Amino acid sequence: MGVPPDRTSGISGLEVGLAQLRGEVGRGLEEIKGSLGILMERTTRTDEDVKQLRQQQERAREQQERTIAALRHEIEDLKKARWPVAQLGLVLALATAVAAAVAVFVP
Repeated sequence: MGVPPDRTSGISGLEVGLAQLRGEVGRGLEEIKGSLGILMERTTRTDEDVKQLRQQQERAREQQERTIAALRHEIEDLKKARWPVAQLGLVLALATAVAAAVAVFVP
């Protein structure tokens, strides 16, 4: 018959293969863990940036609303303070008519 197979060398070869596989899986998991850590850090920074931008946008909107309210108030004040052009035109027309009448009747 032939030489009996050496079972101890097969087992140790399998054990070596499993150990190498475990090492590769461990390294792969560490790489994944590191990548996830970086992604979580970036996500946190992005969330903070978005929150800050929203706050800035809200402050800008509030400032814009205050400015618009102030301008509306100024417009209303200007409307109240403007000269009544229609009434002045009427007074001027009456004064012209009176002056014309005086010029006709007074030689």
